[in-house]
Amino acid sequence: MKHPLMKMILLISRNIAANKFINHRPELPSLRDSTAAGYKGVRRKMNKIIVLIFVVFLAGCSDGGYTLENPDDFCNRMLTENNPEELKVWLYDGKSTLGEIQTNSESISLADKAYNSGAVNIFGVDIEFDPELGNNTGRLVVELPTKKDKRQSVLNWAAPIAHEQGFDAYSDVGQQYIYVSLD
Repeated sequence: MKHPLMKMILLISRNIAANKFINHRPELPSLRDSTAAGYKGVRRKMNKIIVLIFVVFLAGCSDGGYTLENPDDFCNRMLTENNPEELKVWLYDGKSTLGEIQTNSESISLADKAYNSGAVNIFGVDIEFDPELGNNTGRLVVELPTKKDKRQSVLNWAAPIAHEQGFDAYSDVGQQYIYVSLD
């Protein structure tokens, strides 16, 4: 189990099942005594509740999934309405950054990894322009190549970023673009 909250839920559920939390008042009948008045079937109900908690918890704590959504309509809208600029035009000025990345060199490293994975073009959208601090955006529209292996390489580059931001990563559904949020 990776997540500390999952460990805590498991510990609590075991203690509930072992009757450590519920039977703290000796005057009440014990859950272990299944014939006690008012407690018949309680253990079975508790087990169902515990399973339900695990299912809900696990569904919300995945390492990230994949979507079959085609983001082309959204990306095309971003490219027409949100003043796109190709990263190569403005990121390499020595002071501009991407998302919450603090330095220009780290931002360039991220962009270079995307280009090296096969991205045809990477457009920053909703760019905040600041002549003193440099430009910044955490919103990228990445144009995918046509070759299947290169497309998968770009999708593999973007997947951990999507999962880190709490989103499902894109599957290859023949789309032209993917949207990458860095903040």
